[in-house]
Amino acid sequence: MSIGTTLSLSFQIEHRSYVDALHAVLTGAGLYEGSKYMLGGMTGLLSKFVIHKELSRSSVTAYGNLGEEHGNALLRIGIESNQFAWHTRQRTFELAQQESIRHIQHSIDRGIGVVYWKPEFAVITGYDDEDEVFFYLDGYSKEQQVLLYRNFGIIDNPTPFWYYQTIIGAVDMPYQEIYRESLITAVTDWDTPHRTLPDLDFAAGCKAYDYMIAALSSQQYHPHGSAYTISSYAGIKRDMLKYLASIQEEVGISAEIVQLYQLVDEAFQVMKATVQNGTGHELCIQSDHVPQLIEQAHLAMEHERAAIEILRTEIGYEESCVRVPTVSTGDRRRQDNCGQQLRIGAGEEMTSIILENMKIVPETKTFIDHIHSVLLAGGLTKYPKHTIACMSSLAFRMSVHRQLDAISVTAYNWPAEHFVAADLLGLYSETYAGYNTDPVFPVSRKYAIEEMKLSLQEGVGLIYWHDQYYTIYGYDEAQQCFFAVDSCGNSGCKVSYQTLGQTGNSSIVFIQRISKCSISIDVRDLITESLVQAIYKWEQHDSILPPEQFACGEQAYDAMIEEIQSGTADWNGAEQTLSMYRTFKHYIARYLHDMKQSMDGLEQLAEKYRVLADLYDDIVAILRRLRHDWNDAHEEGLCHEMVTTLISAQQIEKDAIEAMKQVVKDVREARGATPHLR
Repeated sequence: MSIGTTLSLSFQIEHRSYVDALHAVLTGAGLYEGSKYMLGGMTGLLSKFVIHKELSRSSVTAYGNLGEEHGNALLRIGIESNQFAWHTRQRTFELAQQESIRHIQHSIDRGIGVVYWKPEFAVITGYDDEDEVFFYLDGYSKEQQVLLYRNFGIIDNPTPFWYYQTIIGAVDMPYQEIYRESLITAVTDWDTPHRTLPDLDFAAGCKAYDYMIAALSSQQYHPHGSAYTISSYAGIKRDMLKYLASIQEEVGISAEIVQLYQLVDEAFQVMKATVQNGTGHELCIQSDHVPQLIEQAHLAMEHERAAIEILRTEIGYEESCVRVPTVSTGDRRRQDNCGQQLRIGAGEEMTSIILENMKIVPETKTFIDHIHSVLLAGGLTKYPKHTIACMSSLAFRMSVHRQLDAISVTAYNWPAEHFVAADLLGLYSETYAGYNTDPVFPVSRKYAIEEMKLSLQEGVGLIYWHDQYYTIYGYDEAQQCFFAVDSCGNSGCKVSYQTLGQTGNSSIVFIQRISKCSISIDVRDLITESLVQAIYKWEQHDSILPPEQFACGEQAYDAMIEEIQSGTADWNGAEQTLSMYRTFKHYIARYLHDMKQSMDGLEQLAEKYRVLADLYDDIVAILRRLRHDWNDAHEEGLCHEMVTTLISAQQIEKDAIEAMKQVVKDVREARGATPHLR
């Protein structure tokens, strides 16, 4: 047997399997020395208190978007990581499995284990490329378990999603700052009622106690899941007590906070004592102990509420909750080592690569222009831009800032929307996103540079955001730079390795890497899914956008009409936004017309969108007149004309969406309550 590498790690599940797994990985790699409770406290993971309405065992792990929560947790202690996750139902899941092999092997070769969801968290410790297997520890047995590459994310995973996390590297941060940020996180977590929106089956923070008490009072709880949940949180609350006691003097919080958490701990230990061994050796709760559980839950809630309120005052929460941690100017050894560890493979790197025929036609000046350019030059599509824009569902987006600010053009969930866009086209993609103000940014930049060069070596360009979108089409080691095309189509732009993500006004850094591999999808399936997504975007609000600031789908029309009637709209922003949507409507009309032979009903839809696109031509023309004649806009009746045209456009698009529902009726009905999910 030819074993690639196997790491010797110690991993045992105690209270929260992710903290246990993370501790095993970091201590094994020499990136952390200390207890689990200190790691859980510093990362802010001990303050994640979530309860399912029926006290299911998922309460312990359903504390939000795992990628976001775990990534932020590690950033708090100066560690950069990559989160890979999505649904097992995704079209490109098999491609994701193949990419996972590369990432996991790379991490193991660097001597760092990988956290893996199965559905509690496990640790991948090695691999055998000849037998095509990973080796992992499940946290219960000391024996290595075996997982076939092809079963990654599927076997022993009853949940609909897959997840793994690799560690990139670390920077040193002052403990005082880490401790303070963890306390800020504790207050924020207490104030956050739900971490899994729009799903309200789980409550968090203070409201989690309400869910726990309600489930016990109504006797609507899972007998085994509730016991597991209570037992786990008894350990987590005790760890929180130990953490606060350990940092109390250094951060200057009062002894009263620690004393109150001691009372919380005592209440949970009483609750834990009610857990008995039931049939099949599973934990369960004896029904005659439920009144005592309710009483102790009330006590724990009041003690923790009191502790949090004191903590809120002592740390000056209202003033400090948006602070960004700073990088220590001390020992930077770990950061420098990371750069050396991230070299790809063995042998000499290619000194320069230029991908030919990478051109940008700036029709939208959005992500659409760039993804089409990358796919076309990489031989991943032959479709024209308007078809790619629609098949990926990107052209069906409709979201506006309520004052019609130009931010509407880029205000949406980039990682999710761009990943789904590629997946709908049969392509697997990965996102590298963050802020150049993060302490770990130098580490993530080094990693991103290597991934970018690897993509270019495979013949696929990248999409890069910094103040605007760029397409990266080459690099030169001698000059230490990438070559890019900007959103206006200007090629030859140089992006220095040293300043990647640091020039310009925006602190946001975003890179989209698309895999060279793809899967073949029938054109009817591509069309059907694009229409299903179009309906969803029309009916739903983008959860990442605050509804008080943005409107989506059909509601976007109402917001535009209201703002224009008020006369306070940002006319420059309105023109940029509606010019983009005009292009989108023309794209949709052309797409449906081109595909009319493939499915019944598309010809009629194409005509509706042709009329809609013409109305958007009128809307943009009116906007330009409004901008030119701003002082006399109301007198000339241009605002009234604009509103009337928007009302007509809204009705036509509403009719088009209703007709669209008939075209894909069977597919949507077969999917039940979540027709947008495959």
